[in-house]
Amino acid sequence: MNKKIEGILKFEIDNEKVKKIGLYLLSFLIPMFIVMFAVSYLGIYPFGEDTYLPVDTYLQYTGFFDYFRDTFLGDSSIFYSLSKSIGGEMYGLFAYYLASPFNLVFLFFSKANTPFAFWVIFMLKTAAAGSTMFYYLNRKNGVKLSNLAFSCMYALSSYVINYGFNIMWLDGVILLPLIIAGVEDLLDYKKPLLYTITLSLAMITNYYIGFMICIFSVMYFVYKIICENVKSKKDILDKARKIHSVFCSFGIYCIICASASIYRTI
Repeated sequence: MNKKIEGILKFEIDNEKVKKIGLYLLSFLIPMFIVMFAVSYLGIYPFGEDTYLPVDTYLQYTGFFDYFRDTFLGDSSIFYSLSKSIGGEMYGLFAYYLASPFNLVFLFFSKANTPFAFWVIFMLKTAAAGSTMFYYLNRKNGVKLSNLAFSCMYALSSYVINYGFNIMWLDGVILLPLIIAGVEDLLDYKKPLLYTITLSLAMITNYYIGFMICIFSVMYFVYKIICENVKSKKDILDKARKIHSVFCSFGIYCIICASASIYRTI
């Protein structure tokens, strides 16, 4: 009898794991296929003959992506290039535009297919943003089907659609839910690892968006420590006693994360 019960419980647990994995896959695949459908509907290459590379994507980024490919293949230097006006350093340019690990996708495409590689990366980043938001919502609300809908909305938000051609800004969208989770881990469980790693990655991949995320994380930190779970004057006094020590530790981890961008000034 006990073995039968254990078998049923194990089956239910396995089913829960399969369901959870399936939902995570959907949080990744649904935004990606929606973007793919849009690209196909608009007739953008390879689904049509049009190439959609608006504004700076066409004027600047495609050249940078080709330079990124040449650097990894040994045809260019990460530090200096004569292709920059009459010659100039390239390290700062590389650090701002090309530090995302997603750019490794360009290595698998020829220069002629750079526009297609751009859309592949856009789809992957959109899909990754859906998965990270789904992870955060599961932490907050438990595994629910509604979390899948909201994660897809986040991945396909107006910011992503309107500014997605600035493809180096999308890493911040991917990391933001993890950074919020990291702030909560720091406050609730005194675990700084997730916050430190994710905010450091945001600063490394693109310090422009990373700086804005730093401001947001401070604002969210203040909200969490002052406004949440305050039901009486006693709660306010208890929180006031803790603010000093918590702010000190939070500031230390912020400095650690900010130091991740020092390599840009070397």
